[in-house]
Amino acid sequence: GGSEIGDRRGSRGGGGGDARDGQPPLPWTKDGYSQPATPDGATPSPIVNRRAGPILITAPHGLRCFRGGKAHGDRRRIHHREKFSTEIALKLSAAIGRQMGFPCSFIVWNMKTAKRADNANLDPNYLLDSQFDRSPWHLALVDWKNACRAAGSPCMHVDFHGKHDPKPKKGSRVKKFTLDLGIDPLTDCAEDREETDATALQWTEAEAEALKTAAFDELSMAMSEVTLGSQHSPAPVVVDADPYLCGLWGHGCECTLSHQAVREGVPAFQLETPYTLRCVQSVVQKSSSGTKQNIRHPASGIRH
Repeated sequence: GGSEIGDRRGSRGGGGGDARDGQPPLPWTKDGYSQPATPDGATPSPIVNRRAGPILITAPHGLRCFRGGKAHGDRRRIHHREKFSTEIALKLSAAIGRQMGFPCSFIVWNMKTAKRADNANLDPNYLLDSQFDRSPWHLALVDWKNACRAAGSPCMHVDFHGKHDPKPKKGSRVKKFTLDLGIDPLTDCAEDREETDATALQWTEAEAEALKTAAFDELSMAMSEVTLGSQHSPAPVVVDADPYLCGLWGHGCECTLSHQAVREGVPAFQLETPYTLRCVQSVVQKSSSGTKQNIRHPASGIRH
């Protein structure tokens, strides 16, 4: 379950700026997107949290962060940045908003204010219940859910991730790329809400399976128009709805971000995207548009 460790391409993160034309970057209090972490406004938040609409897009591994350690009973490990995941999450959010006709919410790391190699940067996709209140990601997720509930609006969460490209056998080529649809937290919790500590979830098992089928069908249709690799050696993109990277570590242990959403009563799934596909999505509007269509269509049937 969960997302892989180790996309070291572009693993530098944090301490970024927004300088243009040789000018120094604006201070975080004036850049128009950074937000305070404390009521007095003295400390910047390490995330950018746009709470604007009932669909939430997140990219928790846009910055190098830490998982494990003493609280988990194992060694602390680094989860490296998944390159382009933040950029694609922002593009998806904007594209879905245009398509749906209302704004889309998002949560991403703030590359200006988040401190690189800060021990406080807990991996949002590997949290114990006891760590929820220390994670700005979990707190922002809950605030967004509460705002949707207060407005009487159904909502959905999509968590965007990156994974390595497939490794071909020596002397051969990559024959296909796989986009993983990880929706096990929703299907597992809908099957037995009491046993999985997901009593806030109001979805039935049949409804969860229906969303899984709809998301798989729409993603497959979108990816059928995408080929990667060279002109002489094209490789299709296929969708796996039962992947190893399924979004679920288990129950009574660490929670992925989509699992946290489901336990809050929100239907959610994660997308694990190979590196080459991310490269295309980050620069070509058409491919990210396909993913956008997938998220839009299943969302049309979401209820509380």
